[in-house]
Amino acid sequence: ETLHRPERVLLVVVLVGFISADIIGTVTTPGVTPLQGALSVATTFTFVLYLWSPLIATIALGAAIGLSFVAGDAIGPLAAGSIAALLVLRLGTTRLVVAYAGGLLLYISLFASGFGTGGDTQTNVTIYLLLATITGAVGLALRLATARRRRLEEELRLELATRAEHEREAVLAERRAIA
Repeated sequence: ETLHRPERVLLVVVLVGFISADIIGTVTTPGVTPLQGALSVATTFTFVLYLWSPLIATIALGAAIGLSFVAGDAIGPLAAGSIAALLVLRLGTTRLVVAYAGGLLLYISLFASGFGTGGDTQTNVTIYLLLATITGAVGLALRLATARRRRLEEELRLELATRAEHEREAVLAERRAIA
């Protein structure tokens, strides 16, 4: 499964905006270490990999989120992981979707327990669960719409082929009757 051209263009445009915001935020936000800023940009950049391979992109995103978690910045990657549900459910295989869901639930559980927060446990994980649910639903809807479009295209192709065959047979029968 791959993204259609309009989806690819939209993804690139959105990512350019988010990467730019990450870079600006890293430079202008006090208290952000260069490591946290670099990991934030790297986490956002992993979304570009969904243009190539959902499996590689999800693995890279998981690695970037894990590194950010260890670095004490779990909130931004939590949002990225939640937003990734759209692309994973749109493009991923069943195994990838299940693995992604398990990883996201593990990450949220660790975050809710206070790991990777650097002492800041005021963030409510419900927001991120809702975000993951909504983006995942959009991804699934896009996947189902794409599957339906393909099925309808195949049905139309078969119908047109059958119609052309009937017309050919009718022309042959007419020629035989004339002869």
